[in-house]
Amino acid sequence: VSQRTSEDTSSLLCVRADDRPALTEGLRALVQGGGQAARSASSGRLTLALIAESPADLRGLVQDAIGRLERDEPIEEPGRMHLALEPCGPEGLAWLFPGQGSQRVGMLRDLRGVLPGFDEALRARDAEAEALLGRSLLRQFLDPVSDPALEAELKLTHNAQLSVGLASYALAETLSGLGIAPRFLAGHSYGELPALSCGGAYSFAELVRLSAERGRLLGGAAAEIPGSMLAVASDPGWVGAQLEGLPGPLVLANLNGPRQVVASGTLAGINALEARCREARIATTRLKTACAFHSPLMAPVRSEWERFLAEREFAAPRGVVSSVSAAELSGAAAVAPSLAEQIVAPVRWVETVEALYAAGARVFLEIGPARVLSGLTQRILRGRAHQVLPLEAKRPKGTARLRLLDLLARLAAQGVPLAWERFSRGYEHALAEAPGQDLARTYFASARGAVETFFAQQDQALQSLGPASPGATQAVLAQMLETNRAVLQELLETQAAGLAYFGGQAPALPELPGGRVPAAAARGGDVAALLREEICKLTGFPPEVVLPTSEFE
Repeated sequence: VSQRTSEDTSSLLCVRADDRPALTEGLRALVQGGGQAARSASSGRLTLALIAESPADLRGLVQDAIGRLERDEPIEEPGRMHLALEPCGPEGLAWLFPGQGSQRVGMLRDLRGVLPGFDEALRARDAEAEALLGRSLLRQFLDPVSDPALEAELKLTHNAQLSVGLASYALAETLSGLGIAPRFLAGHSYGELPALSCGGAYSFAELVRLSAERGRLLGGAAAEIPGSMLAVASDPGWVGAQLEGLPGPLVLANLNGPRQVVASGTLAGINALEARCREARIATTRLKTACAFHSPLMAPVRSEWERFLAEREFAAPRGVVSSVSAAELSGAAAVAPSLAEQIVAPVRWVETVEALYAAGARVFLEIGPARVLSGLTQRILRGRAHQVLPLEAKRPKGTARLRLLDLLARLAAQGVPLAWERFSRGYEHALAEAPGQDLARTYFASARGAVETFFAQQDQALQSLGPASPGATQAVLAQMLETNRAVLQELLETQAAGLAYFGGQAPALPELPGGRVPAAAARGGDVAALLREEICKLTGFPPEVVLPTSEFE
């Protein structure tokens, strides 16, 4: 995948082979060049995924990988290279859907700019939801930047669940279109609703209706059914023993991890449990919830919710493991009872993850904002072979696009099929190309494609402003456009020269607005002289110091 932006020039190269010796041999063939060798390295059980900033960087990565393979060392370096010796394939991929609490204003903003089709899917699904709700969740909560007032509004149950559902569904729809399809799906509490929708139990429109009604019922219960919830950093056995003798009902509502349990019940009971934990020096966190979710106190809500569910029609879901039963739902008749029971039943997340693992899941991709489920799943499966992949980083490193490439590299290394052509936006992708002339040609072609794509987007955006813009603003924009045109002109000419050198002939360059034709296409001539001229323009060096042996960044 050779998409490039002004701030990130990284590319993803995947090389495949049946085993380590064949992979080593294929990499050596790539270093030596040759189209046949490149084609022979594009299939096999193992996939080595490399993330490089340039052809020179790629050569270094290939040599490094060869050395590690020869020394029988693991190949796992975030942001650089990934190889799984026992890839799970698509049958080992599970999607995890977060519930209420993972939301935040502007969630998944970085991903919207780099994941092909995600922003379009969000806007299309938001328009569909707006027709049902009479308001845009996207404009209300996902487009804005964070501020305290909006965050407080988003925490309201009827807003949080709908917004998380929209984001998760659009993300799942986008990933499916890119060839990333799961064998299993599971959701934490509310997250089971979008999981069921993505698993085929009902449409997106029905997901919106269900989410709106569930949020209305739970949000409205706060005034009538007072209660609270407390997260306790201890094991279920210890916490369960502390509930004895406290004002109830008081139950274990969320079994999230080996040492993370959430208790739910009356306010008096939660206050007493908090005091006992403080005496035992056990860390606790009071959850900011509307009421005592997943407890017997919610029985009146369950009754109303059951009546609403009885009026709906569901299909049989595919691969959905319920966090109520920790078992895969079988048949359409199982959907409504599971959705109804989760209102009063505990979230059995530890058992759900264990059930997924026992069924063969090894790669867990969190489909939604934040990385709450990724952290819980990591702790549950600690010490066992698995991989957890959140789409949002807790402390982001590198550009959003580089993080996406790293995630794709990890999936590819695990043998998960990807629709590579969807990531290249219509221009060249470098998949198993030789780091000789073939790779150099692909590099120049893809960079040229990126420049053309960027120019077209910029020109369309500026022209859409039209003559209605105020005079002063129009003049500034006109100057910006002219300056950018000049820069892009030089970049296009450089790419044309590179293509002409490595490929024998440069493709026709587009006519830029204003009737200007790139000089490289018009004058032809000696490629070396043309490259020297371009380097002089970019660096300011005199022509006599620019030699064939010179090295330039």
